[in-house]
Amino acid sequence: MSRFDQPTPGSLADRQVEADPESVARTITLRRLDFAPRTRADLAATLAKRGIPDDVATKVLDRFEEVGLIDDAAYAQLLLSSRSGSRGLSGPALRAEFKRRGVPDSITDEILSEIEPTAVFDDACAIVRSKWKSVARLDDATRNRRLMASLQRRGYSYGVISQAIREVSEEIATLG
Repeated sequence: MSRFDQPTPGSLADRQVEADPESVARTITLRRLDFAPRTRADLAATLAKRGIPDDVATKVLDRFEEVGLIDDAAYAQLLLSSRSGSRGLSGPALRAEFKRRGVPDSITDEILSEIEPTAVFDDACAIVRSKWKSVARLDDATRNRRLMASLQRRGYSYGVISQAIREVSEEIATLG
């Protein structure tokens, strides 16, 4: 235990009695939520790491869910719009990201089922178009391999990848 874990001798914190675990749990949870939205699983892990008893953590997290401060479905929607838009992630990669963040499987399944296959294909084509300039001077095999690797890292299926590369290649060939 370091000296920073103890209150300064003579300070107000030094003179206070031990805080009850529920108020400590509320404070920790509010501070975590103040920075960014979090999943219930993430907050539960934080409270466990800080030594809050499970029954107290459950009570506090249930109350925060009741009043709408914790909403895993809204968090998943926010994460979906962020990850699929800015980084171009697709199904399996999004599923892994949701799992890593503690989004329940039922919510993950519901959110991912709402994604239209045409939107997935359009996103893949947009990524190929954005990468095309950097690989345009390469031979066809190397260009296709690099484009394919880029899309695979984002979780796109082989069928979507090959169709997107083929369509954008034809589109660019007709333009000139």
